[in-house]
Amino acid sequence: MAKKLIAVITVMALMSVMGACTPPTGDAQQRAEKKAAPAAKPAPPAPPQVEKKEPAKPEKKEPPKPKPLPEIIVNGSFEDWRDGAPHSWNVREGQGDNWVTVQAKKTTGSKEGSVAVELPLPGKDNFAVVSQTIAAHRIKTGRKLTLSAVLKAPKEEELHAVVSYKVDGKEMKERVYTSGSGAWEKLENAFEVPANADPASFRISLIRRPLSDGAALVEMVSLK
Repeated sequence: MAKKLIAVITVMALMSVMGACTPPTGDAQQRAEKKAAPAAKPAPPAPPQVEKKEPAKPEKKEPPKPKPLPEIIVNGSFEDWRDGAPHSWNVREGQGDNWVTVQAKKTTGSKEGSVAVELPLPGKDNFAVVSQTIAAHRIKTGRKLTLSAVLKAPKEEELHAVVSYKVDGKEMKERVYTSGSGAWEKLENAFEVPANADPASFRISLIRRPLSDGAALVEMVSLK
């Protein structure tokens, strides 16, 4: 009996040892591997993508527009009339040293709403003149000036505009003449004013010669 008990205990002991040596089953093995595997480190965040911007194109700057030159003549549009005469202008007739004040007529110009001056018909060998002495502070010497006027006369050179001034005591004149077409004409004359011109000597004159009985008219006189 004792031998049988010892045999049973021996067998059980052998089975216990064999069980300890048996490799784990699939599930047990997976659990063991999971426990044994080190935890995976999280992937580092991707660097932010920098959007490539094209360099801004420089804006094209238009060159500054030249400032309009100031008008030198006063009441060149003839819109301002006082005591029956265009303001800032003198109306005379004569020649040489003999001049008398006469009347000019206010009339309609070439454009709607514009005003013109009708110069009187002078007597034989005389001139009818509408003139203005220009203040010295309005003149800048050593630069270009442009005389312009809108004129109408039936005979060639019957009516003209002239700018006169002195250089070293000598009188200089710049003119524009009518062609004698009988229609309105816009005439221009650009000229260089010498640096040594006398600013106090500038004068603008509109002169009619007695060449016909037709109307001689002037509007929109400018010097700048």
